[in-house]
Amino acid sequence: KQWYQRRVVITAGDPKQLYSLIYRHLEGKKVTPDHGNLLLSEYFGKCEKKSIVLVVDELDLLWTRKQHVMYNLFDWPNRANSKLVVIAIANTMDLPERMLMNKVASRLGLTRMTFQPYSH
Repeated sequence: KQWYQRRVVITAGDPKQLYSLIYRHLEGKKVTPDHGNLLLSEYFGKCEKKSIVLVVDELDLLWTRKQHVMYNLFDWPNRANSKLVVIAIANTMDLPERMLMNKVASRLGLTRMTFQPYSH
């Protein structure tokens, strides 16, 4: 039996574009990054029957000085009714310790898996 509603795999070059990309994959509508952020905050606060699995590749490329995008990304699953599961893939193994502010790192579940380098 399938336990998730959708799985969305995202790679974004510009951190704020993540909001637009996720919303377009979920709802099929184009929105600005700021509007996408607001809509996603509402979306992930609703009580869904099945989980949504969000795979974010190249997480280290989403780093910014203020880290708002990363904070929101890892805060959404912590909302009361959220059924969001975030799987983040980064090239930096010690990303939480080295690059993330405490407020962002506190939102992470620190289960890590190490994969061998690949060339394709």
